[in-house]
Amino acid sequence: MAQVDENAHAVHFFISALLQLLDRAGSLYAEV
Repeated sequence: MAQVDENAHAVHFFISALLQLLDRAGSLYAEV
């Protein structure tokens, strides 16, 4: 069970980082 929770946490962390990257890229794109 702990393994599943670990995977879920990793996926959540990855998605959060991806969204943050997209948000930053979107801001840079909007400025151009």
